[in-house]
Amino acid sequence: MNEQERKQFAFELASTLQDVKSLGVYEIFVANYTEDKLREILRIVMNTPIENIKRSRAAYFTYLVKHRNF
Repeated sequence: MNEQERKQFAFELASTLQDVKSLGVYEIFVANYTEDKLREILRIVMNTPIENIKRSRAAYFTYLVKHRNF
């Protein structure tokens, strides 16, 4: 994935999670984790009912990226 693709993917994650203000965090995730892992976590987060999420989808995504082993 080239630099432009990484930036686009980071923006896709941030906008899907309604957290564009934290775009830099998603750029770091894209640089450090595989696209497959990030897409799988995004799928899990987006399929989780919002009432089952304590803070936000973005916070849940960040938690899973840092704690889920694939």
